Parts: sequence; C-alpha cells; structure tokens
Amino acid sequence: MSEYFEYKYLATDAFFECINRDGLTYIQASGKCFVEFSAQLDDNDAKALAIYGTILANAAKYADSIASLKEKYVNFMELCNQQQVISVLNDNEREYMHEDLNWIKPKFSQLQCCGESHFC
Repeated sequence: MSEYFEYKYLATDAFFECINRDGLTYIQASGKCFVEFSAQLDDNDAKALAIYGTILANAAKYADSIASLKEKYVNFMELCNQQQVISVLNDNEREYMHEDLNWIKPKFSQLQCCGESHFC
C-alpha cells in the first residue's frame, strides 16, 4: 500500500485548515502546506505525489492565478513521469492522480509561455 490516500487526506485537511482557521489565501495556504510537508516531499514517492497533486489541484480550483507555484508544478510533473513512483499506485490512486492533473494542467497551460517546454 502506497499511503497515497492517507497523504491526500492530510494535505486536503491542512490546506483548508490554513484557509479557514488562519485566514490565508489559497496561494498562501499552498505555500504553508508545501513547507509543512517538506520532509515527505523530499522522499519523491507516492506520498509526495499525493501531496503535490492535492495542494496544486486545490489551488487550481480556487485561486485566480497559480503562477507562483510553477516550481511545485514542475516537481509534480517530474514525479508523474517516474515509473517507479507511478507503479506503486493502484487503479483508484491513479484515477485520483489523473483527476488532480485535470485541474492542474489547464491552469498552468493558461500561463504565458516562459521558454520552458513543459509550460508551453
């Protein structure tokens, strides 16, 4: 078991706690969550995939602009392309990952091309 859903829940809970309890904007909440989960993100595994995807998808759903999260998007996409990370996910986990991607990718594709092929 990859712990994907456990970390998806934890990231969702932390994100909305930052908004509701702390009164942060969606982008501020994203930044705070990325800091809070930095140890898990450094592992570059399914947990990190769940955290990146959840936080970025929530930001993409609710924030007007997510341009400041480009670096996190790059990290997420790199994880999505690592077969050893994806291979530990079961079908349900992959489905949720793809749902997150469906929120995230269009928001980043709206950004003006910055010369990096994964943003064009």
